[in-house]
Amino acid sequence: KDQVESVSNKIIKNAYDYLSSFVDSTNRVPIKKFDDWWAKFKSKLASDPKFLDNLN
Repeated sequence: KDQVESVSNKIIKNAYDYLSSFVDSTNRVPIKKFDDWWAKFKSKLASDPKFLDNLN
């Protein structure tokens, strides 16, 4: 359970940090930015088995 929580927190923090840089004046983020993040995230996971271990 602790490991699942730790990995989940790393993933959410990574998404939050990335997406927060795209917040507009109404505090919204275009869904395209989430789609972009998700595609990059999956690509990094596929190419680097230790990617999740290296997230802060």
